[in-house]
Parts: sequence; C-alpha cells; structure tokens
Amino acid sequence: MVASQRPNMTDYEAERRSFQLDVPEYFNFAADVIDTLAQDLEKLAMLWVGHDGERRQLTFAHFAEYSSRAANAFAALGLGKGDPVLVMLPRLPEWWETVLGLMRLGAIPIPCTTLLTPKDIQFRAEVAEATAFITDSEGAAKFDQVRAECPSVKYTILVATNAESARHPRNLQGQRRAATNLAWCISHPGRLAIPRWYYIPIPAIQSGTPLPANTGSTCMKMISSGIFRRPDGQNSPGAIFSAPG
Repeated sequence: MVASQRPNMTDYEAERRSFQLDVPEYFNFAADVIDTLAQDLEKLAMLWVGHDGERRQLTFAHFAEYSSRAANAFAALGLGKGDPVLVMLPRLPEWWETVLGLMRLGAIPIPCTTLLTPKDIQFRAEVAEATAFITDSEGAAKFDQVRAECPSVKYTILVATNAESARHPRNLQGQRRAATNLAWCISHPGRLAIPRWYYIPIPAIQSGTPLPANTGSTCMKMISSGIFRRPDGQNSPGAIFSAPG
C-alpha cells in the first residue's frame, strides 16, 4: 500500500498572495544558469533525434562552449547588446547554441518559425528594425526574395550543420544585464493577419514563468553558432559571412 503524500500546496490563494520573485540586480541566463550546470561535464542537457534517426546526446558543457564560440563570432562581426536579430532555424541543436550565444551578448532573440513566407520575414524585419537575419539554406532562399525590402538588415548569417567547427574562442562570460532589460521578443499571429509582439523581461526567463507581456513596435535580437557557409556555397571556417541587407 502506497503511503499518501502531503501536497506541496494546500492553499493556492494564500501562496499566490505571498509569492515574491527574487530577482537579482543583474542576470544572464547563459552565464548564470548554463555555465553553472556545465560545471558537471557529463550532465546531459539534450537528447536530440533527427529525421533520419540520428541521435545526439549533448551536455550542458557542450552548449556552454559552443554558445561562447557563437557569442565571440557575433561580437567579431559587430553585433552587440540590444541589436535586433531575426533567427529562423528548424529544430536543431544549433538553435540553442544561437540563442544562448546571443544572450551572452545581451541581445534579445526574435525566434521565427520556419513556416514564414518571404512577406512574413519582411514584415518582422521592418517592425523589429532587425540588424541581422540568421537562417538555413531554405530560409535564405525566402529572404533573398525580400532582401531589398529589408534595409535595416546589415548581416545575413547562414548556418550549415555539416560544416566544421568555427575557430572562435570558447570563453565568454556574458554581458551583465539589468533585470529590467528585455530577454526575448516574440511575435504571435493568433487569429490576426498582423502578428502581435510580446516582450518577455529577464525575470520571466529566470523563473520560467512568463510575466504579463506588452505589445509594441520595436524588437531585439538573435544569432547562431558553429560554422557558416557563404551563399556562393563555400565554407568559411572560423568566420561569418556578412553582407549588406
């Protein structure tokens, strides 16, 4: 017979009234959370399974290292704190390396579904005043159709998962960011033709609990790690391809 366990919460309303989120003055998710977990070199962060059945077991140490390499690559390109960047990648480990690398720089990710049309990409780039656009070969083909209509996009970064590892330094502690800064910017179409913009502050990332979101017309950034392939088909080990928007 299984002994009954006392529930963790017996009075929801009392818990709700007394709850207070302990937010530090400065917080960087990549540095304060991922790097801490990465101290255990064997601690598993992700079990990734590809469409062809490929399986990859990736540790927190992996994401700490490759997000640092990504952050250094982005910084070398000229991207920094507060730069708006659209990221349109499928469900790959590189997506997380990208997001974490941008967080280290203090950038605000703008995740984009791979279902976006060229017009959707152009709209988001215009509203967000995006500085960069990071994607794979399929997304690049869409962006090329509206590149001339995205004047704010100075850098286009193509992620190639089969390229050799980027030769960028692996250590980057992370930008100190005030807890009042934004951490994410997400667009959600809902039932409307024009998507709504949601701004997620740092405390929501820290606690894992979304706070009330605001809508607006200015957004922030995101990018990716690993090796990058230029549109002419050639690899650029240790470098990022950049081109005027």
